[in-house]
Amino acid sequence: MVDQNTDFFAYVDNFAKQSTIDSICVFDNFKKESFVTIGIPTYKRALALREAIESALNQICDFSYKILVLDNNPERADETELLMNEYAGKPVVSYYKNAKNLGMAGNWNRLVSLSNSEWVVLLHDDDLIAPCFLTDMLNVAKRYNADAVNSAFKFWHESEEPCPVFDNDNKCYNVIQSSLGANFFYNRAGMPSGILWRRSVYIEEGGVNEDYYPALDWVFNSLLSYKHRFLLYQKELTIYRYAMNTYLKKETIEAYLPIDYSFRQYVGRLLNYPQWFVNMYSKMQTSIGISRLSVKSFRMYGKNIKPLNVLSSFIYKVITKGFSFFYDRINSIGAV
Repeated sequence: MVDQNTDFFAYVDNFAKQSTIDSICVFDNFKKESFVTIGIPTYKRALALREAIESALNQICDFSYKILVLDNNPERADETELLMNEYAGKPVVSYYKNAKNLGMAGNWNRLVSLSNSEWVVLLHDDDLIAPCFLTDMLNVAKRYNADAVNSAFKFWHESEEPCPVFDNDNKCYNVIQSSLGANFFYNRAGMPSGILWRRSVYIEEGGVNEDYYPALDWVFNSLLSYKHRFLLYQKELTIYRYAMNTYLKKETIEAYLPIDYSFRQYVGRLLNYPQWFVNMYSKMQTSIGISRLSVKSFRMYGKNIKPLNVLSSFIYKVITKGFSFFYDRINSIGAV
């Protein structure tokens, strides 16, 4: 049970939680060791999955890579498996099915376990990556000795607009080191898709924890920002699709708010921020989330919290943008 006393950064072996559940190899034709694996966790999204796989296949790079699709639906001969059979002849594509649904965290962790490469990319089954994604991201990782790199995003409101097009330019883009301080004020670890992890570091930290869903990616990547070298590359190399995103559902937001509040309190204590400020800002952040629910109040930890009024909303924006600018300036380490 997550509460205001949870030690979010305490080590937990999240790989062991579901170690008795098998992942069945449907096909795996990749015979040599790969430098990087593009891991695609999927669950009943065959149409979008095809687009994600095609974007992964279209990488322009001079090193070996593997695409590993891990299906969280144990049902055989379903729509996803029928789709994946079309890729059975592709030597870089592998397809596994979990014998039981492992949940989001379990599926991510199992992907990393199965990848067996130095680097792992997490690509959601409804998102897309640019043809230069692997080349650019690994160039940043190697140049700045990173343990994790996340790219900037193009957001795609699928029901309202056509799919965005990746820019084809030779510009230099800033590289910013994520920090725990930045993650207190705003999620400065990026979206949980199109992210590059050093596999050994991911395993060393025990993987993502299902207890922190739906904030599990923010918690884990904040931990990496605190203990390792986590970089943000400001080039838009990933398309993040909104229409199918579970994070936008009402029940997901309701589950997120208490964890968000508790984690922000935890981070504030680690950073030795004044408690009155931590309480004020944590409450403001929660109130922003409540406004998305279109309710008059939200009961949490025995208190009713209301959406921000006009003045409080203005103060919140000033604080967030001010610290965002400050941390981006002091954490900027170069350009690529």
